[in-house]
Formats: sequence, C-alpha cells, structure tokens
Amino acid sequence: MRLPLDPPFRAAWDPVPRRAFAATLVRVATDEGVTGYGSGDTMDGFAAFEDLFLGQDPCQVARHVRTLETIGFHASRYWPLEAALWDITGKVAGLPVAALFGGARTSIPAYASFGELKSPAQRAEAVLAARAAGFGAVKIRIDRADLAGGLAAVRAAREAAGDQVEIMVDLNQGWRMPGDIVPGLDAPAVAALAGELRDLGVLWLEEPLPSADLAGHRMLRERTGIRVAGGEMTRTPAELLDAIDAVHQ
Repeated sequence: MRLPLDPPFRAAWDPVPRRAFAATLVRVATDEGVTGYGSGDTMDGFAAFEDLFLGQDPCQVARHVRTLETIGFHASRYWPLEAALWDITGKVAGLPVAALFGGARTSIPAYASFGELKSPAQRAEAVLAARAAGFGAVKIRIDRADLAGGLAAVRAAREAAGDQVEIMVDLNQGWRMPGDIVPGLDAPAVAALAGELRDLGVLWLEEPLPSADLAGHRMLRERTGIRVAGGEMTRTPAELLDAIDAVHQ
C-alpha cells in the first residue's frame, strides 16, 4: 500500500523528504476460515520462506517467532506476520489480543509525536495546537547536527505550554536510514544536552546514543537524572534483557 504525501514529509531522521508512505498489509488465511491481519514494513523476499509456515498451527506463535528469528538472521524482519498470527489467535480464543497479554490496562495515554523539524515559534504553535486537541504530552525531535536549534525549540514549547504538557525529546541516534554513516554524538555531548533538557522538565530523552551503548545510557541516567528511552530497533528478547540488566547494574 502506498499513500502519496503532498506536501512531502520531511522526517527529522531522513535526509530525503518522503513523498509517499508505504506499508505492507499481511493476510494470513487458515483452513478453518479465520483470517488474521497485520501491517508494517515491507515483506519483499518473504515468498522464499513461506514453506516454513504453510500447514502449521497458526496459534503456535512462539514457534513462528523462533522461525522468524532464523530468517531475520539472513534476511529482513518480517514481523507483520507475527501481528497477523496474534490476530488469528485472538479471534480463535474470542478475546482481544490485549487480554491474551494479561489485560493490564483498558486504556493508555497518547502523545503527539512531531516528526518534522520546526523553528522555535512553529514548534510552540504546534505544541499549543496539540494541547487544544486533547494531548497531554508531545515528543519533539532534535537534529544531532543542530543541538542549539533543537534546544531552542524545546524551550519555546515549554514557555508556550507551561506545565500543562509533558515534553519528551528524541535524538534518533539509534535510528539510521540506509546509507546514513554520519558519526553520531558522543556521550559527553549528549550529557551536556541532557542536563539542559532536564532543567526544562523533559520527561524522557529517547535514543540519545547508539542502541548498543548501554553503558553510555546508564551514565546519562546516573549523571543527569533524566529518563532514557530506547529499544525501538531491538531485534531479540536477549537484547531487551541486556538493556534491563544494564539499568540495574
């Protein structure tokens, strides 16, 4: 599926303006007439691995996840398939998938995530518009090549919204588009930024360093007191467990 974007969307983490948004819709059909749906990134190349799943019990999700992990080692991450399998499992059980995961919450708070870089005045205006729309929190991207401009935008947002809106900041240092090999910010530079963001009451700083730098993330938390968010690009449960262990060291 391809949704044209006019005007183009200038994502803060993408050097090329996006003129369309592409997504893959996955349908998994069973012999009992239940169809599961998932969506996400491209499934290009998946046809070569279909035989690993055809004829198997779709509700054996753990088995299929282990299979997807073996594929991911050699090819792409075909996680939209897992979403479709959970959809099937929920339909067979007659329960929302959230209930299968424990049903701990009946609702969750939402925040407005701003993907484009804006001037301080434009950012303040956008934050006020988000507040008027009912959002109690926003996330602002900062370009690692323009920390001063990003910090000014966050400061303008705080001055405009006061304490009525929570503000989060994303450096996107764990998110790299194909071909982006520009060096990221090092820990001392990020620590200085984090201290200023803390003073502005920023709730969390997301992907402040490359994902693998767990020691650096822990240092930021200990030195500045700011919450550190990450793990978006984690591929395996082991990586998540390593991050959790690093927090408690």
